[in-house]
Amino acid sequence: MEMTVQKDADQKDAIIIPLWIRGHFLLSVMRPLQKEISFLDSHYFRRADGFSSQAYRNLLRDVAQQTAVGTWVEKTALDLEGVPKQTHGNDCGVFMIMYAWYFAMEASFDFSVDDMFLLRRWWCIVLLENLGLEGYGRKFAHFTEEGQATL
Repeated sequence: MEMTVQKDADQKDAIIIPLWIRGHFLLSVMRPLQKEISFLDSHYFRRADGFSSQAYRNLLRDVAQQTAVGTWVEKTALDLEGVPKQTHGNDCGVFMIMYAWYFAMEASFDFSVDDMFLLRRWWCIVLLENLGLEGYGRKFAHFTEEGQATL
C-alpha cells in the first residue's frame, strides 16, 4: 500500500485520514505544523498500545516523513484526555466521524457511547439540510418523504 502526499501538506493545520480494518473503522490525524500524529481507535482501551493496526501505524509514519521530515510525536487515545470509548455495538464509524469532527474543531470530547443514537440522527439531519433532497427523489424515492419528515 502506498500513499501520495500533496505538495503543500506540510503547511496544513491537520490532515484527517479515515482508516478501515476488517470490521472496524479507525482514524489518524496528522498535524504537520506541530509534527504530531494521532492514531485513534474507539477500542483503544482494549489494546496495550491503544491502536488496532500496526500496518497502518507503519504506513502513516512513512506518510508523515514524506509530509515533513523529522521526528514526529505519536499519540493514541491512551495519551489524550477524555477520549470516548466504544464499549458495545457497531458504532465505530460514528466514533471515527466524531473524533474527526472534534479534532477539526479543536474541541474537548463531550460525547459518549450513550449518545450514538442521537449522533446518528444528528448526522443524518446535518447531511440532509446541507445536501438537500431535490436530486435524491429520483435516485432514492423511498427515502424522500421519510428524509423530509426527519427535518
